[in-house]
Amino acid sequence: EVTRKHMQNKADKLNYNVKRTKPAGWLPVYRSKKYAGTLILTTITRIEGHIEQLAKDLESFIPKDRITIRPLQQHIVLKGDYLDYVRDWLTARKF
Repeated sequence: EVTRKHMQNKADKLNYNVKRTKPAGWLPVYRSKKYAGTLILTTITRIEGHIEQLAKDLESFIPKDRITIRPLQQHIVLKGDYLDYVRDWLTARKF
C-alpha cells in the first residue's frame, strides 16, 4: 500500500512534485490544439519545486527540442500529443 508519507518522501527525493486536481484527483496534463488543429500541445501544470529537473527527466522519452519550460506559470509545454505517455509516466512514478 502506498501511503502519503511514502509519496512525500518520493517527491522530496525528486525535488519536484506534480499536484493532482481537487476534488477529483486527476493529473494536471492537458492537450490543446492551435492553428486549426495543425499544432498539438501537451501542457503539464501544477508543478512545484525544480521544474528544470522534471523537464530533464521527461527527456528520457520526449526529444529535448519539443520541451518548453514556462517558469513563471510553473508549466511545461510539449510540442506534440504526449498526453497518454506523460500521464502513464507520472502515474508510474507515484504522482
